[in-house]
Amino acid sequence: MRLPIWDILTGQAAPSNTAIANYLLTNVYAQAPDGAALAAAVQALDTESFQGEWLASLASSLAGQLHIGLVGLQQTGLEYV
Repeated sequence: MRLPIWDILTGQAAPSNTAIANYLLTNVYAQAPDGAALAAAVQALDTESFQGEWLASLASSLAGQLHIGLVGLQQTGLEYV
């Protein structure tokens, strides 16, 4: 999770797991997370062995799938240049 892209996405230099979790949850659900959801996300990101599992579950959630438009991609595909 310590990639420079998080600095850009969160607008913070060396953002905390709280800032990263807040960014991801807000982006996927289109609203700021409640305290319980944010705390659970931070706990998952704080525990390196659960980071991938949590990120995969967020991406595979209905909200995650709708957010990235998997159905639309399935129907139209990606443009190859």
